[in-house]
Amino acid sequence: MNDDAPRATSIALPALLEDAARRSAAYLGSLERRPVRPDPVALQRLARLGEPLPPGHTDPTAVLALLDELVSPATMATDAHKWLNVPYDSGLAFVREPGSLPAAMAITAEYLPMHDAERSIAAMLHAAGAAAA
Repeated sequence: MNDDAPRATSIALPALLEDAARRSAAYLGSLERRPVRPDPVALQRLARLGEPLPPGHTDPTAVLALLDELVSPATMATDAHKWLNVPYDSGLAFVREPGSLPAAMAITAEYLPMHDAERSIAAMLHAAGAAAA
C-alpha cells in the first residue's frame, strides 16, 4: 500500500464532497422532468454494478461519477406524504433483494448501545426482509 494514498484521499475529500453535492443538486433539480418509472435501458445498465472491481486504488471521483451515471437514471422518487398519506420525515426503501438490506443497514459499531435486539434497526430490517420474501 502506498503511504501517500490516505493523505491524497483526505486532501481530495472537500472536492469529492463538493462534487457529490453538485450531483445531488442536479438530481433533485431533475425530478420534475423525470418519468415516474425508470427507463428499461437504465435498469439494464445496473448490471454493470455486478462487474468485478478493478485491482488497486480507484479514484473516488471516478467511482462517484460511475454511480451517478449508472444509478441515478435507474432510480425513482416519490412524496410519501402526498401520495401515501404517511407522516413527514418518513423514508421508503424499495429494493430488489430485501434479504441483503439488513446487512447493508446493520448498526454494528461497538460504541452504539443495542440493549433491546428486537428494536434494533438491523432486527427490524431483517423482519421486514423476511416478511417480504
